[in-house]
Amino acid sequence: MAIVKKVSPKEIYISDRLREKFEGIFKHTMTIVEAPSGYGKTTTLSEFLKKSDKKYMWFSVYNDDRNMFFSDFCAKVAGINKSVADEILEIGYPTDDNACTRIANAIMKINFEEKTVLVLDNYNYIAEPFINNIIRDLCGKKDTNLIIIQIVQKISANDTFEHIPQRQ
Repeated sequence: MAIVKKVSPKEIYISDRLREKFEGIFKHTMTIVEAPSGYGKTTTLSEFLKKSDKKYMWFSVYNDDRNMFFSDFCAKVAGINKSVADEILEIGYPTDDNACTRIANAIMKINFEEKTVLVLDNYNYIAEPFINNIIRDLCGKKDTNLIIIQIVQKISANDTFEHIPQRQ
């Protein structure tokens, strides 16, 4: 006998297997969601997070203008904590490792009392060594409730693989 699942056409269907994978997001400080354009990464992850009990902040990157990204990101942070946003703006777009560390430390001043997910949609547009360093610094903090998800169209060794922690 066939098992039939009724699915509302108004809802995004997420298979049990994919839902199980997405639930693993909350066990790690960073997750990379990768698939070519048009495969439903944004839609599916957005639907999953809406139905979860976790807080999340969605940040969409629309092009490779890094200055626009930095300005928009600071504006998003200002909505959470204005003094942290001002500190990041004062540091400016990172041009060395010291600035990366200072920006990551500023962001960590935000007290995430519960698990909070930061989604960077289309991260591949702004991936570059200094932004990667900030993400790596944030993900390296074990005593935080901040979880970062990068949505990318293609993983490449130059911009995303370096975020995957090496086992020792």
